[in-house]
Amino acid sequence: MSTPITEQLHQDAYGLDTKPLVEIAELLAQARAAASTAPMGALNEICAGATSMANTIRSVGVLRYLAAGSSGLMASANAVELDWTFSIPSAKTRIHMAGGLPTTAEMPGDV
Repeated sequence: MSTPITEQLHQDAYGLDTKPLVEIAELLAQARAAASTAPMGALNEICAGATSMANTIRSVGVLRYLAAGSSGLMASANAVELDWTFSIPSAKTRIHMAGGLPTTAEMPGDV
């Protein structure tokens, strides 16, 4: 079984620590630009998912965030803003984060 591309080391990462800083910055900027166009081929599917999610929340469903680590922190920050930004009541949102949500500056489960 092969490793998904999202979990593989980027081809330009090899020797990154030995490259000039401006070259590293250019590689990072190019990667960000490429990532920003990634959703373009799936806009219909993204909109269908968003519509389905909105219909579910309007009825009896809830929006669940499942995440871990720093992405979990970003997801939880996003989730707590939904009420103010989109009028999605907090009772319609659940956050599930591996190890639990942190209550200090340390992630739950850190040793």
